[in-house]
Amino acid sequence: MTTETYAEVMAEWEKQRLADLKNPTGYLSLVGLHWLQLGENSFGSAGTNRCQFPAGLPHEIGRFIVAEDGISIEINSDVTVIQNGEQVSQMAVLSDRDKGGPTIFEIGTVNWFVIKRGDTLGIRVRDSNSELIQTFVGVDRYPAEEKWRIQGAFKPYDQPRIVPVPTILGTDEDYISPGTIDIEVDGEKRSLVAFKEADPKRFFLVVADGLSGSETYGGGRFLTTEPVDDEGNIVLDFNKATNPPCAFTPWATCPRPLAENKFSVKIPAGEKVYGH
Repeated sequence: MTTETYAEVMAEWEKQRLADLKNPTGYLSLVGLHWLQLGENSFGSAGTNRCQFPAGLPHEIGRFIVAEDGISIEINSDVTVIQNGEQVSQMAVLSDRDKGGPTIFEIGTVNWFVIKRGDTLGIRVRDSNSELIQTFVGVDRYPAEEKWRIQGAFKPYDQPRIVPVPTILGTDEDYISPGTIDIEVDGEKRSLVAFKEADPKRFFLVVADGLSGSETYGGGRFLTTEPVDDEGNIVLDFNKATNPPCAFTPWATCPRPLAENKFSVKIPAGEKVYGH
């Protein structure tokens, strides 16, 4: 594509990136993350609760009950909580890893739901009117250059593999990898581990380089490929490398780059560190 066309493509991409970040259900809306234990887990804004929710909500909203065979919720009779447009008092709860989940509960602009990371359960709390959404103006980034739009070769496995990926929590989480991407960046050759995306022709990667921890986020950056063609040719546009949610909020649970996905060369492209 021409330089002028590519500039237009990147301008539109950056506009959509900002809109996605400020979306009421995006990661800038996160205002809490509380890990659950077996048994009762009280929640509300009072400090006496096991899970302390943001100020402004009822002091004692109810309790999550974690059992070996599932999760349920009980809401105090003097509190109005909405689930799927209806007031609820008690019900079974699905996590974000369950089919049909997660079950989302609301009070005003605040909602919450259960996440599962490995064998651990937690309550993720979001506020569509969070301070970060209201004050966020964007992320510094390197000027886009087509030289960082690099072609690689997708090498599928005979069968997709389950790959344990380290997270910022210090745990591992299983990701599905359909194959690797052979690529050369500034003379450094890598066989990057690619992860499954909703679009079967695109892949998700967590990458790091010689600027990680200084000019870019130390925990690596996220990158989604362009569609692979029938011959396995695929483009990685490092101008579209983005900060993971953990760069913006302490309430996210981000994967870290595998050793195979760490470049020693510097890649001055994409988003710079946000400064969280």
